[in-house]
Amino acid sequence: MYKKLAVILIIITLALAGCSSGDLSGIIEEGDKQGLEEQVVAVETMKPDGDGKAEEGKQPVKVDENISRTETAEAGSEQSQPTGGPLISKVETVYMFLDAWRDKDLERMDMLTLTPLETFFRNSDILFASYHYLDSGDIAGFVRDGLETLAVYDENALDNIEIESLQSDDSRLLVRLGEAFDMDITLEMDGNMWKLKMIDSLPAEMQKAVPEEWGSLNNSVLADLGDLNDDGNTEILTMGIWGEWEGMGPEPSSAIGIYSCRPQGLKRLFFKDTEERLNQDRVVVDGRIGVFDKNGRASIVILEKTAVDEIAALKSGEVKYYLSLYSLEKDKLEFHGDIDWYSIVLEWDVDKAYEPQWVELLGVHNLRDPHRSDVIVKVGFGARNSGERIPGIIEGLFILSNRSGEWRPEWSHIGKDGEYHDVVFSVPGGEDAAGNMYYLEDSFEREGAGSAYKVYYDGSVWKEEKAITGGGEIKAVSDMDGDGKDEFLVWEGNSLVILSDQGRELWRSKRLTGTREIPFAWMGVVDGRQRVIAALHQGSFASWKSQVFEWEGENYSLDHVWQSEELGSQGISAMHVSDIDRDGKPEILVNFSNDYLIRGQYFKIFEP
Repeated sequence: MYKKLAVILIIITLALAGCSSGDLSGIIEEGDKQGLEEQVVAVETMKPDGDGKAEEGKQPVKVDENISRTETAEAGSEQSQPTGGPLISKVETVYMFLDAWRDKDLERMDMLTLTPLETFFRNSDILFASYHYLDSGDIAGFVRDGLETLAVYDENALDNIEIESLQSDDSRLLVRLGEAFDMDITLEMDGNMWKLKMIDSLPAEMQKAVPEEWGSLNNSVLADLGDLNDDGNTEILTMGIWGEWEGMGPEPSSAIGIYSCRPQGLKRLFFKDTEERLNQDRVVVDGRIGVFDKNGRASIVILEKTAVDEIAALKSGEVKYYLSLYSLEKDKLEFHGDIDWYSIVLEWDVDKAYEPQWVELLGVHNLRDPHRSDVIVKVGFGARNSGERIPGIIEGLFILSNRSGEWRPEWSHIGKDGEYHDVVFSVPGGEDAAGNMYYLEDSFEREGAGSAYKVYYDGSVWKEEKAITGGGEIKAVSDMDGDGKDEFLVWEGNSLVILSDQGRELWRSKRLTGTREIPFAWMGVVDGRQRVIAALHQGSFASWKSQVFEWEGENYSLDHVWQSEELGSQGISAMHVSDIDRDGKPEILVNFSNDYLIRGQYFKIFEP
């Protein structure tokens, strides 16, 4: 094998120096000629019709799934080597590149890519190798990390390669690496040599729900779900920020990834990593999906902050927060400007002694119009003058909308005397219904705090009214019985309880012994049956026993029907419930971690 590769490399070198294939006949022995021919594997292509277009009705041509590296091309194949044509086929180019990856031969890999190797990697979406190696210029580390990750999932991945054509002209090949990953590879002719132009890798099968290390996502966390390109598929929006937990060292880095949930698995649509921040000197913090204009096309709201580490922030205090709007256009994010949240809040009815200092993105939901979204934020305030004292923690809730071409606040609530807030959104009763927002008003300083207030639009004005009073934590809200009134899922002691809007107990789970907290929960009705899904953290803060539980039933008689295996020892960092494969049953998407510094270390999809 290596002798044959050496001969091929000699040919490539001489060809690039201007030698034709005829010039080489004198230096290749007959035996090596035969070996070279055995190395050339052809891809049978569609024959174009008279005007150069592929015949209608033709399907992409599939290469033999168990194609051998030493099989010869069929006689008369269009990919057979004519004089002056490509030295080796597209398929063999891919094989040679993967062989070089396995051998960690960076020089050989560089010869087989259209751009320099580091540029090629940066322009590709390679899911199984972590891009932080490239940020430090360690190309060898990037290659090594990719090998190690493949070995975890399938140690024979680079021995069990299957290749098929994705397009009639064979400009794209789908390469299956064992059962772990697929690679969508684009090639381009450079002189008389096929070279790799780009790689897009993705998990081979989503439905197996095997935990995946999100290497190139740098441990990003699920942020939101929605249909971003109007194709009927659900897109997953992920965000990552890391590097400032330690409070020292380099500036924090960030990533954003967008994936489409398709019947055959997850397909990466977009990815931006550390060095390629969306805007200069900003780092991604959070994001949501919503519709903000009349065209009904979904957009992304991204919360960013100044990219400085915590120590630098403490010294200078110059950390700014940005709310930005983007849309997904093919494989790019198009920037549509910032929402000037600072000016909007400042011009609202705010005490002039206070100044907005930070903003948190709480959600993007249809609260006023079932077809147009509102942006809900929490804003923290400080004293406008450095020598002025203000009482306790001052933070406010704001609903921002854009219905007249400009962003403005629709409603606000500014707490006083150390008041703080948790916010929960109800699940709308249908496509033509808007949801409600509930905020829990709590305080370090006032006794009896803890009431939940409903915020809604009645068709002409925004209204606010007390919903329920009690000491429990509201985890989810939904109309569970179809009476047009919301019910509340509350974490109370060691039980989950469903309460009516009047505070009447409708259901109580059996005692969840040892459960310390419930970070995420969901409730709704599926196929006429009521469901409650909750993420549980049990045990100690030092090492959680993390699981997802599900209860199901009718008429508020819900039984425990399913629970996941134990997940991360450092807890569940995100959970979303949605029917992403459109089979009528909701999937549960979770992030979990075994490292308290890494929130989104693992990702898993369940369909109970």
